[in-house]
Amino acid sequence: MLSSAAGPLRVSLSLIVLFITLALPRPGSAQTIEPTPPEWVVDEAEGKHTVIFDVGDPVCAYRIIAEPGFMADRLAHVKGFTIHSSKAGFMDVSFTEVFVRLAKGTSRYHRWFDGSRRVRWELQEGRQKVHDGTWKVTTTPGGGSVTFTNTIQAKSSFHQPLFRWVQRATMKDIVKATRKHCGQGI
Repeated sequence: MLSSAAGPLRVSLSLIVLFITLALPRPGSAQTIEPTPPEWVVDEAEGKHTVIFDVGDPVCAYRIIAEPGFMADRLAHVKGFTIHSSKAGFMDVSFTEVFVRLAKGTSRYHRWFDGSRRVRWELQEGRQKVHDGTWKVTTTPGGGSVTFTNTIQAKSSFHQPLFRWVQRATMKDIVKATRKHCGQGI
């Protein structure tokens, strides 16, 4: 009689072991967490675009915009820079850039930064009427979050649609390069 009760018990135990074996992760099959896609907010009337995206290394993400040399080494459209003056929290700098392989130009900016999380810039001279922005990095449990706001206005209304198209394309390239060099966060 004991042997007939052991039969169903063996079958039940075998099913439990099979279930547990299938449920446990196998080597090489680790689940990957997809990074959160960038979140875009566009105000076409103001020529203002904002993108919020996650990064793995917030220090790297800050440096990619705050430090001209670091920026030029990591952002393909930045071809060179000249620092005209620099003091604590302020920099007068010109960048030579090639936007979407169409237009090469040098623009001069006044930039303010706090050394760890926020950079703000205002165009002083360039092909645009306005090209101002902010780059704010916030530390998160998974790395960091960047809020990148860019406002652009052409000197003539005729060129505004082209400038906005270049703005969108360049911002996407900057997000992509930042996530490549600084990680995508989780």
